[in-house]
Amino acid sequence: AFESNHFIYFLTVQRETLDAQTFHTRVIRFCSVDSGLHSYMEMPLECILTEKRRKRSTREEVFNILQAAYVGKPGAHLAKQIGANLNDDILYGVFARSQPDSAEPMNRSAVCAFPIKYVNEFFNKIVNKNNVRCLQHFYGPNHEHCFNRTLLRNSSGCEVRSDEYRTEFTTALQRVDLFMGQFNQVLLTSISTFIKGDLTIANLGTSEGRFMQVVVSRSGSSTPHVNFRLDSHPVSPEAIVEHPLNQNGYTLVVTGKKITKIPLNGLGCEHFQSCSQCLS
Repeated sequence: AFESNHFIYFLTVQRETLDAQTFHTRVIRFCSVDSGLHSYMEMPLECILTEKRRKRSTREEVFNILQAAYVGKPGAHLAKQIGANLNDDILYGVFARSQPDSAEPMNRSAVCAFPIKYVNEFFNKIVNKNNVRCLQHFYGPNHEHCFNRTLLRNSSGCEVRSDEYRTEFTTALQRVDLFMGQFNQVLLTSISTFIKGDLTIANLGTSEGRFMQVVVSRSGSSTPHVNFRLDSHPVSPEAIVEHPLNQNGYTLVVTGKKITKIPLNGLGCEHFQSCSQCLS
């Protein structure tokens, strides 16, 4: 959960409908001053990978299960690529494909960036369209609010009215994998970001306890410039970045019952046992 510009946001993984066997990721938003949750809205988020095939056809792969998320600012290069400003809040997420009819993730991951202003614009754009429905898991399937109601709402602000009611959107907000399938054999479990010059750097953790640092860019795949085994336990989604603009900035990474402090500038070669390991 996080707050941005007077709105509270939650990210969930849940069944697509009450009776469905398939799972997806949703973003939930409501006004921070709305104790009655009258402004509650939710919609699906999808991180996708598109692959061009023969005869100009494309194959789209949906990474439906969110594993971890982080809200941060973009560096200048990434901001230009995704149409954001340097002061915009960006939701960075690592997603996985799930086992069929399950929320169990497979070792196949993607990383997407959702500017929060685009999340809000998407809410505003589709709010009065036909892809809006009553939240049955709030009201129940036969509640009066779910019948013969027309949704008219100014969803761009927090002018809460008592007659508004909670809604969900069936159209997903999609973003494309920033690494273009680079992590298609890995289960990513953690993400945090920081800015280095004009670049956006992602701290990524895996289910096998590896820690990586890699430049986030849409211009091509980036090889992690830091990649080592941190522990035998998976890296937790809980991550903290402290003093990111300082030379002594660091991230705290959790694996099992252990917390590791890792400099944002990298570990150098101190964690290797020989010079040859460092040079390789």
